Amino acid sequence: YMITELILILMRLAKYADDQTREQFLAQLNQVEDWLYNDGQNVSKEEYLKTERFVGNGREIDKRYRFHDSYPFRSSQIEEALAFAVQHESLILSEGHITDEEKKQFVELVTSTSEWWNKSKEAQSKLESYKDPLFTLDELENHRANIHNLVHKLLNKPKPSVEPKHEEKPAQP
Repeated sequence: YMITELILILMRLAKYADDQTREQFLAQLNQVEDWLYNDGQNVSKEEYLKTERFVGNGREIDKRYRFHDSYPFRSSQIEEALAFAVQHESLILSEGHITDEEKKQFVELVTSTSEWWNKSKEAQSKLESYKDPLFTLDELENHRANIHNLVHKLLNKPKPSVEPKHEEKPAQP
């Protein structure tokens, strides 16, 4: 049953594998299915586990599917994080309690992340869905989180407290 499920899943995932990989994987699945209904009926669990080696191509196909399935949401998240950073850039750069080093770090991070994202997004859009992505969703999330964390750290940095000036009253005789 697992093999039949895998075949059905493979049909859904067909665009994430080139023709050769798809044909090889289907042949491997058919081999395993034939084995299961013949010699595999009365073997040990260890023998069944050996069929795992045929799942390798399926994992690669599934990995591409998962990337493309999550990519629109994840790309919107990094777009939102960059837009939020740009929206608050003038405020962050004008705050006196934010050090020059922190401002420099902010500008460099936003610039480098924006450049990376624009190049990566364009290159990925030109890539066929059956090719491995140029970056992982974890990389995308790390870039988003770095922007998010720095912007929120700087926006939430407390201003130094200013002690009110005490006017001394002249002594009364």
